[in-house]
Amino acid sequence: MSFLAASWSPYFVQRFLSAPHRFSKAISALSLVALWLFSAEDKPYFFYLMTGLAALIAASTQGEGRRLNKQIIIKVAVLLTTTFLMCTYLLLIANVNGVSYFHYLSTQVKLDKISTLPHSVRLLVDFPENAERIIESNRYTKLSSIISMITLAYASFLGWKLLKLRPQRTEDRETIWLLISLSILWFFGWVAGGRFHHHFVFAQIPAAIIFAKCLENGKTRKQLLLLTLLIGLNFFSAASVSISPKNNYYSSSAFAKVLSNGVNSSSPGTIVNCSSWGCYYSHSLAGSNGLPVVWASDQSSLQSLAKLARSKKVDILHVCYKCNLAAIDRLYGSFTRSSSDTINGWHVARYQLPQ
Repeated sequence: MSFLAASWSPYFVQRFLSAPHRFSKAISALSLVALWLFSAEDKPYFFYLMTGLAALIAASTQGEGRRLNKQIIIKVAVLLTTTFLMCTYLLLIANVNGVSYFHYLSTQVKLDKISTLPHSVRLLVDFPENAERIIESNRYTKLSSIISMITLAYASFLGWKLLKLRPQRTEDRETIWLLISLSILWFFGWVAGGRFHHHFVFAQIPAAIIFAKCLENGKTRKQLLLLTLLIGLNFFSAASVSISPKNNYYSSSAFAKVLSNGVNSSSPGTIVNCSSWGCYYSHSLAGSNGLPVVWASDQSSLQSLAKLARSKKVDILHVCYKCNLAAIDRLYGSFTRSSSDTINGWHVARYQLPQ
């Protein structure tokens, strides 16, 4: 949802500015607001993206044939500020265990962890590393990463030579705003404690547009060279990932199998607790019973889940990776573990109230 917002926001702003009637302008403005609100509600991490998206929108208002004036700047500023404030209010009224989600997001800031900086840079330029959740790291994947970074570094150098930026030109100011957007989106990905590729993929939207402008500005031979480098980089990265050994945590069929066994034998209303980070995204592929899914991993959230399940008199299906079920037994209080299954490190256990 956040990726859709990042891709479509410039379009709705352009429609807002070019619409001939107030009604058309209102539709475009409401579309932008709805898109951002849905994105913030779907994944509150979107809050960290809004400043970078504002720079991306600013880039879309530049370019050849587009004339900016004070009135247009004020309109865009008012629209974005209103949307930003509405998303912020949404996060203020949402909560996690009784605490404002906005406060929760602030606790995720890890600016002091400088050790994450090199990895954050790699996630922007190292294409095979973007599959870190799928593949096991070894000497071959590290070699692939080195080749990828060298290729992209050369492509970036060639693209920079083709750009020949001149800030006084309107179309070059568009590229400058794109570079600002790329920098902000990457920076907030790091500040927000981002450790995985999906926190940095947003920065690749302005990067892709910049490379497209490089191809547009270059001479035929250099255009073909840059295009060949970029296509080759993508094919090479895809091939590297496909032949690399897969990570049991995210890509193993063990997860789907062990969860299917649990879901398909569960009674209606059973709450599925995907307590290992990320498994709640793919749990719906494991069965068609329409069971609710939550993420509870610490003592407080597990006890809150037990209290909720007790009040509704339903079972809990606990899913986790390489976890200590004996320790979890104690956290569910009056619930007892009636069955469990383990495949390749993935555990699924059913907790029931005493009859």
